[in-house]
Amino acid sequence: MTQTVRLLGALLLGAVLFGCSEQEANLPNPADRPAAITPSPRTVEYEWMSIERWNTLHAEDVAIAEEGDVDLLFIGDSITEGWPPALMEEYFGDYQWANFGIGGDKTENLLWRLNNGAVGNLDPQAVSLLIGVNNLGLSQHSPDDVALGVQAVVETLLDAFPNARILVHGVFPYRESPDDPARDQVRQINRQIANLASEERVFYLNIGDQLVEEDGHISTDIMPDHLHLSEQGYRIWAGNLQPIFADWLEE
Repeated sequence: MTQTVRLLGALLLGAVLFGCSEQEANLPNPADRPAAITPSPRTVEYEWMSIERWNTLHAEDVAIAEEGDVDLLFIGDSITEGWPPALMEEYFGDYQWANFGIGGDKTENLLWRLNNGAVGNLDPQAVSLLIGVNNLGLSQHSPDDVALGVQAVVETLLDAFPNARILVHGVFPYRESPDDPARDQVRQINRQIANLASEERVFYLNIGDQLVEEDGHISTDIMPDHLHLSEQGYRIWAGNLQPIFADWLEE
């Protein structure tokens, strides 16, 4: 089948689900809401991702969304963006797929993209979502806020794609040492977003244990910079996804 490819590289939230207080769940003023759940375009320039480049990538996604004809949608940040196209074709080439990953995105950036053209005429049957690590690494959001941001994205996806099943990934571990505080933040997020699988059409997958050594350290063979995946890392991810999506898309 013909693949759909974008050039790579280049609502009130559930207070019970996450244990929020009544005050946290009722935020009358949007300015008081956590940044992680407030849709926002990219406003910060990075050496590796300018605002101009971000807008270009989003525009490419919008064009694909307008065309529709996508069975399998990958959406997220640079870890999703970094899928080698040849590898995606190897594992998912039987389906019409599109990759809407953009490097550096946080939950709020992804929410903005979905609200500003990235839905279009798409009607995927399966969506792979990985988002949240940049909320920690770039903005130092709390794990609770990041979990709320992921939930907001999931709710948006459910509304936008009524025929899709959503596979929510646990945030991948990052930084070399298992004792790094970032590892515990990731665990806190994942404990909360795992509960999203109680919603209809939402499923949770955490492959973090497969990306680390037995002692918990991250090998540069899997993540050369202890954040982004190598081809070996992507093959681990793809091996987990292939049977799931085959089941969903071949029913």
